[in-house]
Formats: sequence, C-alpha cells, structure tokens
Amino acid sequence: MSFDQKQHIIPQTYLKQFGYKDQQGRWKVPTFNIEEIPLMNKISKTLVRQSNIESLLREENVFDLSGKLGNKKQLERTFKILEDTYPTIISEIDRTRKISVESKQKLLTFISFLFIRTYDFRQIAEDILRSRDEGYISAIIGEHKKRIDTLLSLSIDNAINFLIGFSVYYIAKILSLFEIVIIETIESEKWATTDNPVHIQCKATGRIIDFLGIDTEILCPISQNYLVFIFHPKSDFSQNILRNLNRNEVNKISIELYERIWYKLVDQSSVTKYIIVPSMKK
Repeated sequence: MSFDQKQHIIPQTYLKQFGYKDQQGRWKVPTFNIEEIPLMNKISKTLVRQSNIESLLREENVFDLSGKLGNKKQLERTFKILEDTYPTIISEIDRTRKISVESKQKLLTFISFLFIRTYDFRQIAEDILRSRDEGYISAIIGEHKKRIDTLLSLSIDNAINFLIGFSVYYIAKILSLFEIVIIETIESEKWATTDNPVHIQCKATGRIIDFLGIDTEILCPISQNYLVFIFHPKSDFSQNILRNLNRNEVNKISIELYERIWYKLVDQSSVTKYIIVPSMKK
C-alpha cells in the first residue's frame, strides 16, 4: 500500500474562501504567477489563471514525519482538525459581524497554522535548527536535553516538520495575548491573498525568534471579504491607525486605506509564487 500523499502548503479550506465552483463543481481560484511577469511585460497583458484548488500549492509528502508508516501522516491528521473549524469561524463573522472569545482563539490558532505551513516558516525553522537555537527549541518542546538532542540529530527535513508540529500551538499561545481587528473589504472589491498569507512586521533585532515579540503586527486575509489585523495592546512600536478600530468586530474602512493594505498584501517581495485575486474571477 502506498503512503505517498499530495499535501497542500496552503490548505484547501483556506483557499476556498477566495474561490468559486465552476460549472463542473470544481473549486477554483484566480491566480497570478509572479514568475510570468517578464512575459506579461513583453506582451503588455496580465495573465490570470483560473487554478484548480485541489492541485494548487501542493507537494508530495512535504509534511511527513520520520518513523513508522502509520505515524508518518500524524502532522497532516493534526492539520485536518484545525482545518475543519475554519469555515465555521468565517460563518460566525458573516452572521454576527463580530468574533466570540472562543472563535478568536480558534482563528489565532488557524493563522498560526497557516504561517507554519509556508515556505517562509520552513526557512525560519531550518535557520533555528542549523544555528542550534536551543532557546526557541526548549521553549516549545520543553527543557529536556535528550529530547532536544534527538530533534537536532534528525535529518533537516524531518527536524523541520517536527518543529512545525510543535510550533503551531506555541505560536497560538503567544498570539492569545494579542488583539484582533476584523476589516471588511470595500464595496465591489475583494481582499487578495498569496502563498504567504500571514504578513508579519516586527522590530529588526537580528534574532529569528523575535518575530514573536510584543512589537509584532500581523495582517492576514481570512476570506475574500475579511482581513484581520493583529497587534499587542501594550506595544508602542507603531502608531498604526488600524489600532484605533473596534476590536473583535467587523470594521469598515476608506477606499484609500483599503488600497494601501491591498498593495501591501500583494507586495512581490513577500510572495513565493502565487497571488490569489478573487476579483479576477472569470
């Protein structure tokens, strides 16, 4: 029996919030491939593909763990539990125009889950492991030298996946101290997202671990209709006007502010390959 599995870097349950069903009932999203920019410049035309969600942003066995065959997919099984809660959270926001305490924590956990699945976090995890940053490692798996030594003895891909598995709840626990502002898109427009949907801004300290610091601010589109801004209430790092919006509920913003945020979301420097643009649905 084959245990090979195509695993999504960005989960389908998230992508569907920016997609649609075609006439054959297949889920699709409009995608813009930044690798095609030279061609677009040459032909003076924007190339937007209507991409099949089932086959988009996936790799074979990318989240497999080492060990017995039955345990190799444990990380994917854990991910599925988190994925199953997501549509319910979006439905609650649609229905009530706010988010409950329970759903807020679930959403923060899901955003942590989105972040640790990205290529960016894989690079962070690799840097932590190669630098043998025992401060971060012991924070999430405990100060057990034997356990840390075991992790550091694994092949780099296996060690990254184990660190990913431990990190999702560690990051979510830290984010539970942060505040959420929900921002609605403007009329006739949709929020875009990318293959790196969690946009993190923090003080440049030179330490990888400090992306989790008190001065962190996060922007993350959660559907084509809503985006969340996450910040720590005790930080004075930024005078971001989004901090003045109502917390834990849906806020409306101006066209000018929408455009500023939209262009930040699709900045090519933070995109690995794909920008997802719901407004370009055919």
